[in-house]
Amino acid sequence: MTTYHRFVDSAEGEQTKALAACSTTCLHVAIHEAPLFVVITRAECGDDDSDGLCQACYTAAEEAELNEVHTCHDCEGDFKLRDLLPWKPADATMEDEPILLCKKCRKQIRHLSRLEQNKALRKEMEKE
Repeated sequence: MTTYHRFVDSAEGEQTKALAACSTTCLHVAIHEAPLFVVITRAECGDDDSDGLCQACYTAAEEAELNEVHTCHDCEGDFKLRDLLPWKPADATMEDEPILLCKKCRKQIRHLSRLEQNKALRKEMEKE
């Protein structure tokens, strides 16, 4: 899944048009109390889901997401998302999910080898 974020200009026409495309909204945006942030999540099948949030709800949602616990790909330890680095190889497609690595594993030989292989792959891709 891919997620896009954008702030919608407060011009009434832009807000109304963007709001109509949102599948869900926070109460503050629904009653026109606050400017609109649109969070668009695109699934692998191409379907889009749009949420309209005010800045306070958007910030709270971002904070909650960063505090979610995920597993490091290499050491399989559990960490908050804010403490993990997403990584994809050069030949990954947009639909490929990145692997998540903790700070310790980013410096380990397993990932450093992965980076070297990726560097070689990039050079080869540039030649073509």
